[in-house]
Amino acid sequence: RKTVYSDIAALQDYGVDIVSIPGKNGGYYIASRNFEIPELKLLIDAVQSSRYLTEKKSRELIEKLCSQCNESDAKLVRRNVVVSGRVKSMNETIYYNVDAIQEAIGAGKQISFRYFDYDIHGKRSYRDKTYVASPYGLCQDNENCYLLAYSDRHGITSYRVDRMAEINPTEEVR
Repeated sequence: RKTVYSDIAALQDYGVDIVSIPGKNGGYYIASRNFEIPELKLLIDAVQSSRYLTEKKSRELIEKLCSQCNESDAKLVRRNVVVSGRVKSMNETIYYNVDAIQEAIGAGKQISFRYFDYDIHGKRSYRDKTYVASPYGLCQDNENCYLLAYSDRHGITSYRVDRMAEINPTEEVR
């Protein structure tokens, strides 16, 4: 019993908001969480309705969001939002693309990448050249994620992030 009390005290010292309820049916519980239930529902709805996330990545992200609450609350937030006519992305690497772009922006570097389209069979058809651009930021428009950038060839332009591959920072300053 003393171990439980010392463990709870250690958690409180660490910063966990633990509330004690005295009495016969009392106990301990965590009073605050990183996310409130309505916030988790909102985030899960956004993930499920996002067109540029794949089905697999959407499920993985939703499971991670559900881990932020207890099991009974997870059942409440894990609901299926049906968005008619929504096509999910086929590009599994969009997480890593966004991360690589943000790292290059933070480091003030240009990026190189390959750009592709999908052929009539749904397979990637890479364009002939490697692109080099100075990334400025990411934005969402028309349910897609875009890189806003400057390139010597096109000037200020945008690229769909889910159609970019092999993103690498260069040594050139953006």
